[in-house]
Amino acid sequence: MLQNHNTIVNALTQFANNNLSLRRFKVSFFEQFDNFSTSGDSFPILYAIPNEVSFEENIDVQSFRVYCVDILQKDIYYHEKNGASR
Repeated sequence: MLQNHNTIVNALTQFANNNLSLRRFKVSFFEQFDNFSTSGDSFPILYAIPNEVSFEENIDVQSFRVYCVDILQKDIYYHEKNGASR
């Protein structure tokens, strides 16, 4: 089962490395989910979390939750319209 997990992680890593928009990729359990506000400024991040492993009809089934996390940019139009500073 570990080999299957590594195969999936390797495929996601290759996807992230070949994507021009993504800056980082990480795989970990939900309990180890990074605090993105303190983990640097390289965004967007592709984050995969192993979700469930089951055995169905002689096949190991693994699922992941995959997140693409980015920073929300301030809306310049809103701030200029309302006289707020950036």
